[in-house]
Amino acid sequence: MKSTPTLVCTAGPLQGHRAEVTSAGLRIGRDAACEIHVQDPDVSRSHARIILHKGSVWVQDAGSRNGVFVNDKRVDDNKSIGPGDVVNIGPHRFTLEMVDFDNDPSVSVRLESLQEPKKGWKIWPFIAVALILGGGIAVVSMGGGSGTAPQGTADPGKYSLTAALQPEEVETAPNGDPLTEALTASAKDPRAEWPDPPEGASLTELVEQGHAHYQAGRQRDALAQYQMALKLDSTCEICEVRIKRLDGEIAEAVKENFDAGLRYYNSLKYPQAINAWETVLMLEPNTEAPIHKQTLEYLAQAKEKRDKQF
Repeated sequence: MKSTPTLVCTAGPLQGHRAEVTSAGLRIGRDAACEIHVQDPDVSRSHARIILHKGSVWVQDAGSRNGVFVNDKRVDDNKSIGPGDVVNIGPHRFTLEMVDFDNDPSVSVRLESLQEPKKGWKIWPFIAVALILGGGIAVVSMGGGSGTAPQGTADPGKYSLTAALQPEEVETAPNGDPLTEALTASAKDPRAEWPDPPEGASLTELVEQGHAHYQAGRQRDALAQYQMALKLDSTCEICEVRIKRLDGEIAEAVKENFDAGLRYYNSLKYPQAINAWETVLMLEPNTEAPIHKQTLEYLAQAKEKRDKQF
């Protein structure tokens, strides 16, 4: 008797979804053409494949950015799976139902032929950054030596995090980029400073809570959950991937909100500037970070201007 293996989603937005694994295989990704279509920022357009190979079921990384994990271990290209194994793809968890499936050598897919070529680095974003930084962005200080903030209708594009941070306030990173160092200072805290996992908490619980916070847009809460999970189990590779991703997203959000606050301030929209800078303080709670100190100074000036305005 033969029974077709079935992939079952046991956690995530697609929970309860079932799909048979046929000789054609199942594609998982954000692309609408995938048999299992997942709309999630953690999932690549073509993320993974579940395929049959000489009677066995295999999971394959199709060149994803964030990886495919089987039992919390990252998959290098291909890995055979069976009942009881847990496959993590983004916030989703899948298991395999396979009853009395015969070892049928007639079902055979050449794994190597399905592997998509790895995408090379795109160089144009780095060239653009180099041109911007090297082109002489005007250094603008809201406070200046006299303690006054920028007024009038100056070009908002001149007001940015790069210009606001003074050289003496920022340690130079090994690559010579002080902005990168400033934005990632909090992300480089030693693991000893990470929150401790609650007593009795399991790795699965912490990771799933991290997924839930991330889906709800609570980046800091999600980061804390993954840090606790990795502190509980240093072999949790999916935790390392998510922490790295969140570090970058939080740093980018800090920059965007800081720059937005400067643009609002320059346009005399003080309440909006205050909201943007308060978001920066929430995303970067380290009071010793240069960006936190600079934001506090600017926030005080914005509140003073708002009170006078109204």
